[in-house]
Amino acid sequence: MLILAVSAGRTDTRLIECVLQFSNNFYEIIMSTQLESWNDGATKSFIMEFVTKVTTENDPDYLLPADRIATFDNDGTLWVEVPAPPQYDFQIRKWIKEAQKDPSLASEEPYKAILEQDKAFFEALAIQDPTVVASVQDAFALTWVGTTPDVFAAEVRQWIRTVK
Repeated sequence: MLILAVSAGRTDTRLIECVLQFSNNFYEIIMSTQLESWNDGATKSFIMEFVTKVTTENDPDYLLPADRIATFDNDGTLWVEVPAPPQYDFQIRKWIKEAQKDPSLASEEPYKAILEQDKAFFEALAIQDPTVVASVQDAFALTWVGTTPDVFAAEVRQWIRTVK
């Protein structure tokens, strides 16, 4: 609307003020609903203040939209995703150990696909092929049935200390 008013050869200040006020109100509404599932605290405040600074044109920290690149995942946290998310690495290593401990698993999916680095299996998993997904779900169930949260946490801590 602002562009149309100016390009029509006249400047309607009331229209400009209305558009600017609408934009400011809209921005305040958007910002007030952002991260609403997060607890108030230093982290949330820092992120909200940072976003405000880099998106406010007169602020010394303002960034052009083309320069605003961020990657957020898993409820706003930053995760390493290349070559794979850490969760995958943890679980795949667990399944490799299980297959080494019980060689009969090496002939079953997903253990077989992991050991053979079967690209077709992982492509089918990516598109959620029901049979492939079911094999992964079954393996998760086999791996973690009866595991207490304390035991699981200990395994994760051990993985963090030793993974390379």
